[in-house]
Amino acid sequence: MSSIRQIAWPRIFAEAVAIVASILLAFWIDAWWEDIAERALEQEYLSALIDDFGATRESLANYIGFSTRVLDSADQILAIAATPDSEPVPDSFSKTLGDAYGIQRPSPITSTYQDMVNSGNLRLIEDRDLRLAMAELMELLDEIDFYSNSIVETYWTHHAPFVDRNFVVSEFGWFIDATGTVGNERAELFGETPEPPFDTDVSVVRTREFWNLMFGWKTMYADQLSPVIRARNLCDEILESLSIEVRGGEP
Repeated sequence: MSSIRQIAWPRIFAEAVAIVASILLAFWIDAWWEDIAERALEQEYLSALIDDFGATRESLANYIGFSTRVLDSADQILAIAATPDSEPVPDSFSKTLGDAYGIQRPSPITSTYQDMVNSGNLRLIEDRDLRLAMAELMELLDEIDFYSNSIVETYWTHHAPFVDRNFVVSEFGWFIDATGTVGNERAELFGETPEPPFDTDVSVVRTREFWNLMFGWKTMYADQLSPVIRARNLCDEILESLSIEVRGGEP
């Protein structure tokens, strides 16, 4: 009779436990390393978001200052337009009108946020309120961009033809070197423009058409200021939340 070999169950069990343990340990190490990599990536994103939203906040703040000057210039123009025809037009009229028609637009930076959305890495930011705030800011920036496009289109469609017919654009001051130095390369290339032989037509300034154009211009900038101010304030909130995230949730 052949001998029956005794199965070494304890050894087999120990080997099986060792194999399972090594697999679980490998999974744990992989998850641990992935978590470290994600936390490092999160910190990179947070730093980049702080830079982007900081620059966006500065751009919005500058634009608020610019829009305020446009509104102030528009008010001065409307005050001149509201005076009787017998009152002369001030010498500063053309420069003030040029200031009112200065056109700028905010320059927000959203590249990091868009990259996080497109790559699916927005999930790295666990603060749900922060994610919602950034999404709300993107909507406000789209609204501001819509207003900016409308302002530019309105100028070229309605204001520019009226200005070209009735005023002297070279007196607006758009091409004057801000530093006032003759050595500026741009000023040298542009050259000097002789004084125009035209006077401001009072009968044009005090017309219903010009009044409506200038009042509509003021209204467009005033309407745009609301989302710009909200976006600037929201940037402040987002930057504060991002700073807390960088510090690991500590206020």
